[in-house]
Amino acid sequence: MEHPSFISANELYAKLTTDIEQVNGKRLELVAKRKKNILKSMIILGTIALALQIYLYTIDPASLGLLFLSVPGVLIISWLIGFRIGGEFRATYKTLVLSIFQEIIKDFNEKMLTQSLINESDLKNDVHYQLANSMSTSTFNHMQLFDRAAEWIHTEDHFQGKLGKTAFDFLEAHAGYTQETTNSNGGTQRQEVTLFRGILFSADFNKKFKSITTVRSKAPVKKSLRIIFSIIAAFFIIPISLSIFGSFTEDPESGFIFGGVILVVILLLFRKFFRKKQQQVELESVEFNKQFNVTSDDQIEARYILTSSLFERLMELRQRLGNHLTLTFKDHNVYLAFAMKNSFEHHFSKPITSETIALEHGTFTSILSIIEELDLNTRIWSKD
Repeated sequence: MEHPSFISANELYAKLTTDIEQVNGKRLELVAKRKKNILKSMIILGTIALALQIYLYTIDPASLGLLFLSVPGVLIISWLIGFRIGGEFRATYKTLVLSIFQEIIKDFNEKMLTQSLINESDLKNDVHYQLANSMSTSTFNHMQLFDRAAEWIHTEDHFQGKLGKTAFDFLEAHAGYTQETTNSNGGTQRQEVTLFRGILFSADFNKKFKSITTVRSKAPVKKSLRIIFSIIAAFFIIPISLSIFGSFTEDPESGFIFGGVILVVILLLFRKFFRKKQQQVELESVEFNKQFNVTSDDQIEARYILTSSLFERLMELRQRLGNHLTLTFKDHNVYLAFAMKNSFEHHFSKPITSETIALEHGTFTSILSIIEELDLNTRIWSKD
């Protein structure tokens, strides 16, 4: 049976009219408060500057113009007031964002129940939200989405819930590591390098994995570099290596053969001792192999997970979310990382309109659609 669709942006706007009016009312209060505080600051600073100007003018007429020195002070205070009020509005706006999230989940699950796709027990509206710093670096590194570990991470907007039968959570993350470099004077400089910035998504796959399987979208640039390197190796490195080894023997032909054997042995030893534990997995889909690089420490389980139907879904997902897509199948979860601009924010100077709700609706449904696109609500496996 076909799964239901998400509530439309217009329907969502109609359901949240009262919430939107309340947040807009709070916004107008804060805008008025900001104007009032800035006016007070202008009056106070202007009065002080004028009093000083009059006093100094009686001492030295050349001091005329001190009044204009209050202008930078007014600008700085205006910025500080706007920053503080912006933070106050942000907290209010996040309550509306949470309401949008809850309504989308609630509507979808009720439709699933109507179609007898879930039970009453699955209908718990168990939704959680945490504003900031809800993930540690150890949790991030446990996902094994990237080649190297992160040393620091900043997160915000962490949402957790259950869509149909599938438990999930996602958040915005900025993770990286610290790199030390030596400058021209011999001094050491520390620089923070970004490893990932975007959305981290995890969902229950309803299967306990014995291995770790990673799927990464291939970058066209890296592929081009590999081709260039192969050409260089074919025309320069290999002949030079063979010539060097061939110089050790009297017979050039046998020298080249000897050199070729030694070169192959070196490459095999390098591969054995320096390759990662995970092995490359070549799947039957030529197009999928062109778009993704798959590694796993269990070839059989990797092929068991990555079915032909999942090939198509992952390729469609990459087309929608962009080229920088990484997935890991580990424990009983699927973890995803993909780039997305900072979301769930709104400046207090602008009113909340139907376009605002449509934007947030689009972001949420884009992320939650991953569950449907990967068909995670169809329980084809057991947990064991």
